[in-house]
Amino acid sequence: MAATSNDGFLIPYRVISITDKTHKSSYPAISPSRPALSQAGRTVLITGGSGGIGYGIALAFAAAGAEKVIVVGREETKQKEAAAKLAQEAGPESRTKFEGRAALPNKPESIDSLWDSLEAEGVHVDVLVLNAAVTGSAAVSSMWNAGWEAIWEQFIVHVRSLNHYSERFWKQNSDKKKYLVNVATSAIHDWPAGETTKIYGLTKNSGVLLLQQLARDTPVSKMQIVSFHPGAILSPGAKSHGATERSLNWDDISLPSSVAVWAASDEAAFLHGRFIWSAWDVEELQSGQLRERIETDEQYLRIGVHGV
Repeated sequence: MAATSNDGFLIPYRVISITDKTHKSSYPAISPSRPALSQAGRTVLITGGSGGIGYGIALAFAAAGAEKVIVVGREETKQKEAAAKLAQEAGPESRTKFEGRAALPNKPESIDSLWDSLEAEGVHVDVLVLNAAVTGSAAVSSMWNAGWEAIWEQFIVHVRSLNHYSERFWKQNSDKKKYLVNVATSAIHDWPAGETTKIYGLTKNSGVLLLQQLARDTPVSKMQIVSFHPGAILSPGAKSHGATERSLNWDDISLPSSVAVWAASDEAAFLHGRFIWSAWDVEELQSGQLRERIETDEQYLRIGVHGV
């Protein structure tokens, strides 16, 4: 059901859970400080990492002891400023090195230039967090009114660039296991929630399906792929569309930030190629009937046509 706040801003958001417990902030099982989730010695690359959820994820990987965190976005100056701010916020005790680099998601040559530079510098990426997204300038009541150009623009960012980043990540010259974490959205399956953002839901759904198909060709021992819905976060993007602190009972950014770190651990290997919500309790997912269904039902938590 859509939530209407005191400020009158309508947000068609609801929580759909398969676990008894749901969360709105980080909790012990997904805490970046847990030794089992240590990212020590790893280099993490986060697209869209200079603000919002990506920024929170960058801090969480630092808290988990990552050696290097690279935030990537369209403007190099903005990324470098974010890297400096991240280092300051992580504190003097943090040993994580932050870097800001630029790459345009709609320009293949720009993405190649980024990865070519990393390769030339001898930088191996251990964890790739695909977080960059575009929602368009405004909500549309009908896709017929949007124009194919606007629709295709989101396909470029949410599908083509994901494919490009994933391929370059996969083809790095290393035998080390890689971890790919994709920040998706509930709108890939909850159609009422995506009523006014149909293009976003369509293209993010396609991106998750792309990674799901890639996972079918990828042994989890070589590269682990997990997609998740971050929750209801009052991000800069949400604010740009009119949301305020009073619009919703927002989730804390620590929730998706910590889930991203957990998804980049071997504890999440059983979710290879699948999609979850950050609100779901990971301990319930890892055991009992839910774990059994995940192990035995190939379609569960995957995109597809069910019932036929």
